[in-house]
Order: sequence, then structure tokens, then C-alpha cells
Amino acid sequence: MEAIKQQLDSMGSYKYFLIGFAVFMVIYYIFMTFYVKKKKSQTAAKVAQWANEHPEVAKVYIEQKKRVGRTDQFKILSIDEEAPKMITEKGKIGFYILPGERVLKLKFITTRPGVAYKTVTKTYGPTKQQVTIEANQNYSIRFDTKTKEYEFKHKDTL
Repeated sequence: MEAIKQQLDSMGSYKYFLIGFAVFMVIYYIFMTFYVKKKKSQTAAKVAQWANEHPEVAKVYIEQKKRVGRTDQFKILSIDEEAPKMITEKGKIGFYILPGERVLKLKFITTRPGVAYKTVTKTYGPTKQQVTIEANQNYSIRFDTKTKEYEFKHKDTL
């Protein structure tokens, strides 16, 4: 403790800047933590309200394989040119979708360690996939890296 005090005394007026900056960063961190939690709960409430207004809504879950040394990102860019209504249930990520013929705009990004470069990133898409959705059903969607195609499958009923 004495060593820290001596170090601060030797800094002159610069120590006030350092202390002020440290205090600012702590306050900023606390503020951003609460802000992000509040924003996340507001978004979840809006999506839940939308789902309650549309009782016929179906759910689509995103399936991703965990691969060692690789990072995969499956992005739902839009559903019929509108922002997707994302959900998280029991650790699974998905989205709500209304029944009927729908157009999904999708993108898949995979990153792996490289030899000549630090990482190698491949992006597939954005592509538009037309799907037929039935009311109150569960579906899954995934990207097959071998065939380079999106797979859309019916699961069980809600």
C-alpha cells in the first residue's frame, strides 16, 4: 500500500487524471451493464407480446455443430424483408415465424485457423430461401458445410 502511495505521489498532477479515469471507467461499466440488461428484457418483452398476438406462430430453431478450432455464425438477416423475432429457449436459439410461404434471408460464416494467415473466414450468402410454414409447428434450420446448402426440417408440434 505504501509503495502505491509513493508511486502516486511521484506522478504529480497526472495522478488526478488517472484516478478520474479509473472512476469514470467503473461508473461506465456499471451503467452499460444495467443498460444492456434493460434493453435485452425490453426486446424479449416485445417479442413475447408479438407471439401472444399471433397464436398461430411457428418456431424455427438454429442448429449448429460445435467444432473444435472453428467458429460458426448463422445469421438470420430478414424474414420477408422484416427483422426476425429472435428467441432463446432452453439454451437453443431460434426465431418466430408466421405460417405460409416465407422468404428467409440467411448468411453463414465460418472461421478456422489458417496456415499463411492467422485465420481463414468463409462467408456463404446472403441467400434467400423460400420455405413453407405450417401453424403451431417446430422447425430446425442448419447449414451443411459439406454440401454448402441450408437444410430446413420439420420437427414436432408445439
